[in-house]
Amino acid sequence: MRSDGAGRRLYQVLLPFLLLWYALVVAGLVAVVATFPDRPIGSLDEIPWWSHAIAFAVVALTWAPVSAHLDRGVHQLAFGQRDNAYEVAGHVSRQLLPSVAAALASTMALPYVQIESDGRVVTSYGSVPDGATMVEIR
Repeated sequence: MRSDGAGRRLYQVLLPFLLLWYALVVAGLVAVVATFPDRPIGSLDEIPWWSHAIAFAVVALTWAPVSAHLDRGVHQLAFGQRDNAYEVAGHVSRQLLPSVAAALASTMALPYVQIESDGRVVTSYGSVPDGATMVEIR
């Protein structure tokens, strides 16, 4: 099983090729439409069945990745980082919690403030003096 980073790198490598493939398909369709009166095919019924199958398979296999990438790109342009709620919450907590710890320490005249979440230290401010007693505030 790939990690998220490896999958993302693989996708970043494959995406230009998918976009190039779509550009070639569109260019081919434009060429067919532009030169349709000069083609020896009298109607769409004369096109071989296997060309329809190949075109369907190409579109079916490449639609989801290209659509997802374009969707993420549009959301990034429209909403910026606000589109990913977890990333925004993490960014806010990384910037806000150290300021909260510093404000608590200066307001309450404390030499050391530590903020924990689920038994894990999230941020701290100052240094613990010798012989200090830790007091939990809930």
